[in-house]
Amino acid sequence: MEERLKKKPDPSEGKLLSVVASVADLLAGPSATAERLTQILLNERLRCLGDEDDWYMVEALEQQKLSDEGWRGYPGWIGKNRAVPLEGRPALDGVLVRGTLASAPSLPALYLSAGTRVEMTGEHSGVLVGIRLPGGMMAWVRGADIRHTGTGGDPAAKRQRIIEAAMSFIDTPYLWGGRSTSLHSLRSGLPVSAVGYALPATGVDCSGLINLSYRAAGIDVPRDARDQHAAARPLPPGRLQPADLIFLTPAEGRGIDHVILYLGGERFVEAVETGRPVEVGTFRTRFGHSREEMVRDGLSDWSGRIHFASLLEEGGNRKNGSEAYGDR
Repeated sequence: MEERLKKKPDPSEGKLLSVVASVADLLAGPSATAERLTQILLNERLRCLGDEDDWYMVEALEQQKLSDEGWRGYPGWIGKNRAVPLEGRPALDGVLVRGTLASAPSLPALYLSAGTRVEMTGEHSGVLVGIRLPGGMMAWVRGADIRHTGTGGDPAAKRQRIIEAAMSFIDTPYLWGGRSTSLHSLRSGLPVSAVGYALPATGVDCSGLINLSYRAAGIDVPRDARDQHAAARPLPPGRLQPADLIFLTPAEGRGIDHVILYLGGERFVEAVETGRPVEVGTFRTRFGHSREEMVRDGLSDWSGRIHFASLLEEGGNRKNGSEAYGDR
């Protein structure tokens, strides 16, 4: 893919695009069979780097990735029917805190993933609030499923919003490169369609779960586990707070390859691996010892290294990762 990203620029280079599909795969090459790198949601902004046939080469500006040149948007390829040139800057003043089905006149229920940012119309109808879709169509979503992005709150409230968003992903299928609410979890017996085009597979991987949980709380964090680790501030084991992160390095490797969201006490939530949906786990079931034993005695049955870090404390955006816990 790096060679493709160095191809000769064309007139579309540098233009900003906006995603018009409910969710779209960002691929490693200009082919529907290329590897899925991540997923992009409705209304996310892209910078066009070029094009080839029916594909745009882009940077996903709302999913940061650390490169040799510093932080950049996530690079990859997206179908031209999934994104259009950005006209102006719509006021995306709402974010979906969980996946939902939006209703619009004469259309099946519309799929929208948690983390999708939308323009709110200010209209209400019972428990529903109005949003505006690309092209100007109005749709309705449950007020409980959307939060105004201007909503503040103290640090504890912010952590609670992250946890609530993460828990909404329980039982969501693991999907490599996935960054979307499971459509299956939203089915209600109604015909379901997608904004823009047919949906790809939906689900999350470990870092996709973290990215969307924070995004639903109004916080953009890097997309991949190693980049989340690079942006985080290291924590000693006893300083871990709810909504902080646990990173793992395998015994046979040196880099970060997994991330877990801490819930508090002995519990955390994670997207473990293919074939296992998002689930709540405990320190004892995952690492062989309670958190207290790990903090007090340094015990762990994990063969690699465990790192604790926070993306919510001041002093983040470190290129060097967090301190490691354990070195086995």
